[in-house]
Amino acid sequence: MEQKIEWKQPYLLNAWYVAALSTEVGPEALFHRRILDTSILIYRRQNGTPVALHDRCPHRFAPLHLGKRIGDEVACPYHALQFDCSGQCTKNPHGNGQIPKAAKVRSFPL
Repeated sequence: MEQKIEWKQPYLLNAWYVAALSTEVGPEALFHRRILDTSILIYRRQNGTPVALHDRCPHRFAPLHLGKRIGDEVACPYHALQFDCSGQCTKNPHGNGQIPKAAKVRSFPL
């Protein structure tokens, strides 16, 4: 009798994957790529260092690549929450401006 093995996770997670060629990520652009069924936002800081963040705002799950750059940070297109290169929310332009602890985006090493 043949034994069937089912994998719960179809990808190796503790491994490096190619995200983009360096020429694909311009100095100002917000670049979007889907890797291992996860939407990733890739952009360059003003000094040229690449950044990779989960391409989803934690508030309303809007794709961050549709937002805009503000220096080295990215503003969500939905409510304009701003996130730094580590994924931490740095600005909430609404209400009293308080930033909830859960307002962060996963960052990925490059």
